[in-house]
Amino acid sequence: MVTDVLTATNQDEVYSSNRLPGYFFLGDFYVMLEIIDKLPPRGTVIQIGTFLGRSAKFWAELFRQQNKIYNIICLDTYDNTADDVFNQHLRSKFAGDIATVTSFLHKKKTNLEIVIDNLKQYGEIQHYVYDIFVNSPEDIQASNIVCVFDDAVHTRQGVKQSFDSWFNRLEYDGIYCGHDYSLNFLEVMETVNNIAAENDLKLQLPRKDSSMYYLIKKRV
Repeated sequence: MVTDVLTATNQDEVYSSNRLPGYFFLGDFYVMLEIIDKLPPRGTVIQIGTFLGRSAKFWAELFRQQNKIYNIICLDTYDNTADDVFNQHLRSKFAGDIATVTSFLHKKKTNLEIVIDNLKQYGEIQHYVYDIFVNSPEDIQASNIVCVFDDAVHTRQGVKQSFDSWFNRLEYDGIYCGHDYSLNFLEVMETVNNIAAENDLKLQLPRKDSSMYYLIKKRV
């Protein structure tokens, strides 16, 4: 089944950094598939942090392949200057600053224009300009939220802010998941560990070749 899904996603396009720069790779793909298998046939995913749309495209392709009907709501400032930790890694990867990389690869469009262009074939994806420190979930029109994916600000304050804002918006047995749970992003790891312990949540770390994690919402 996984092989069929990988073929259907057009790997050359999805994994090409020249098309969609980002840090979302094969191990993360498998974890996302595992999460989707746990989700009901329909619902809404909130993605906090989109960058240029790489992971959002994964969500859309996998839901289609699994015959699940989902809205994917992407929240981002579309201004990467807010996340210095992420920017340092991205500059190292692409040997330049983010503005230079994105404008060179995408003909000097804004990040929001790039994302919309990259994902224009996916009508199920919506985009909101959203700052986790300024906006709140009440600013977003969404229902039946069964999964929240956090890949926004990679600091203790950012990870905690996203969790505090969105975890309680999840439906019964919803899944809260995120990216960059690794030693490269130590603040993410430590904050996620603390959140799991303080809230009596089951922390899942599915694959060694992935930096994704997920938290199963406790039943009430």
